Amino acid sequence: MAGRSAWAAGLALALAGASGCPPHNQREGMERQKESMAHRVDVLEYRIGNPHWEGGRTTLRLGRDGSATVINERAGQPERRFSGQVVGPAVEALIAQAERAGLWQVKQRQTAVPDEAKVTITLRDRGGTALREVVLWEGQFSDAEALKALKARLDGHVKEVSGGQVF
Repeated sequence: MAGRSAWAAGLALALAGASGCPPHNQREGMERQKESMAHRVDVLEYRIGNPHWEGGRTTLRLGRDGSATVINERAGQPERRFSGQVVGPAVEALIAQAERAGLWQVKQRQTAVPDEAKVTITLRDRGGTALREVVLWEGQFSDAEALKALKARLDGHVKEVSGGQVF
């Protein structure tokens, strides 16, 4: 009998894993891991374009302390830098919004639409190490309202910090 109950327990575990739904304690562990990673994030970096594109490459760096920097690079022109402060817990709010939008699960399309810009969102720790990164084509943010709203919020921070001089 003991062998039979061990077999049944093993089958139950296998079926739980095969269903794609982790057991309750594993879900809790994953949630704690996400929270822990979010607490290690010191900078959210949003990068779009490239220096040879008409708008250039724009990088927004938002610090956990609310500090913000926008860097705009255009081929053949001096780099433009803007610094400011973003009110409120912008990094935490953006990470939460990215999670709700499923940003980290989106896979980059193999091909771009002509004149489509590449967008990179990176979460970095205090030392600058990338903790998480996603690279997508700009059009992919139009595929879902939640992603479109996230990009609009990031673009809004770029405009705010640059005083409307970028975008």
